[in-house]
Amino acid sequence: MLGQAISKIQDEMDKNKDDQYIQVIGNMLLKQLEVNPKIADKIVAGEKTIAKSIDAMAQEAKKKQKNNRAMFTSTEGFAIVMRYYGVDIFMGVDLAAGPDYTEVNGQVIPNPNIAPPDQKKDVSKPAAFSLDLDALLGS
Repeated sequence: MLGQAISKIQDEMDKNKDDQYIQVIGNMLLKQLEVNPKIADKIVAGEKTIAKSIDAMAQEAKKKQKNNRAMFTSTEGFAIVMRYYGVDIFMGVDLAAGPDYTEVNGQVIPNPNIAPPDQKKDVSKPAAFSLDLDALLGS
């Protein structure tokens, strides 16, 4: 099954060498297969294609757009692609944890649910910030 999934992705990439989006998503899918070969059956299943996964991303962008524009972080975009294929894990991270950022007291910070366990931080209280201008200016 793994070999079929790799071939399916590479075939679509080979047929669309001039489409940078298919190349980027295809390479990401190949890396996902390295990390989690169990997803191969979902990549092979049905009529799912990289091009259609990009269409799924466009549909999500339409829902999110403001002033005729929308933007995703790479993690959000790749997560949409993985969900299109029916995969709930992206690079070993549970996609149900939410976006790769959150807002605390008006500051955008990495989502503690997405960070690797050894890098998770308590974001309920912002870190204190202190600056001594006299020391900085040498006064």
